Amino acid sequence: MFKAIFGSRRKGAGRGRRSNYAPSATDVGIRRFLPITWQHWFGFILFSFVGVAVAVEMVRAFAEGRGADPLAAFGLLLLILFVVLRFGRTRVTDNPEGSTPS
Repeated sequence: MFKAIFGSRRKGAGRGRRSNYAPSATDVGIRRFLPITWQHWFGFILFSFVGVAVAVEMVRAFAEGRGADPLAAFGLLLLILFVVLRFGRTRVTDNPEGSTPS
């Protein structure tokens, strides 16, 4: 009766072959935040330089007391850091739907 109600599938069945193995090296630790392809490295480094420049300008604007400029620079810095994170975390897949996991 128990099998008829709940089925006889063992726990974990149907998760695929990869479920029995350790995660790939690019999915654990600090490496999951780093890019894999050269295009992602290029964008990661480029936007990191831009982020450093905006951070320096934010500090200078705060030191000079330029009104709302430090707040605007902080908002831009958050946006740039989000882009840097996306360049680091995006993985290229052969998914025909076009969605990439992050």
